[in-house]
Amino acid sequence: MDKLIKIIIRILISTAIVWLISKGLLHIAETNEGFGAFWKLPAILLVKLTLLILIYLLLVKLLPIKKLPLIKNKAVATITLLAGLALTLTLVVLPIFFSLFLLSGYFDYNQFYSDDELPPNSSNINVSQTDTLNKFQGKRLELLERYFSSNKKWNVRHWDNRKVAFLKNLNDGDWEI
Repeated sequence: MDKLIKIIIRILISTAIVWLISKGLLHIAETNEGFGAFWKLPAILLVKLTLLILIYLLLVKLLPIKKLPLIKNKAVATITLLAGLALTLTLVVLPIFFSLFLLSGYFDYNQFYSDDELPPNSSNINVSQTDTLNKFQGKRLELLERYFSSNKKWNVRHWDNRKVAFLKNLNDGDWEI
């Protein structure tokens, strides 16, 4: 029972450290356009899982917990173990599974299609006339901006005191404006 409590303590500490690091990386991604292009769902998951494992292994070495029983009262030890398991399940295991579930959808909806292999349910918007864009206001405009910002085919920038989106072209496997 003590061994499980020690593992749970290390997992929860590792999760807290990874959460802090990922908040810092998110701030960097919001301010740095190059890093922001890299900081998408697959990279986020890979970095978080790698950091979680590495920090846990580091804590095993740096945070030795005494081999004596941590909690001598069996009832308190059982309640602590159950609470720790519940926290670990809620804060670590379920978010990882949810993220992996999102990852499959990410690859389904963020793939490159050439003009001749567009899915039948796709739609094209002609933005050569500004009247089309004038229909996007309020929440619809925010949704459109999020789409442009998250899609690798578009490069969103501030230009002449306005936010603009440039369509990128795939050239020899690299995206160019």
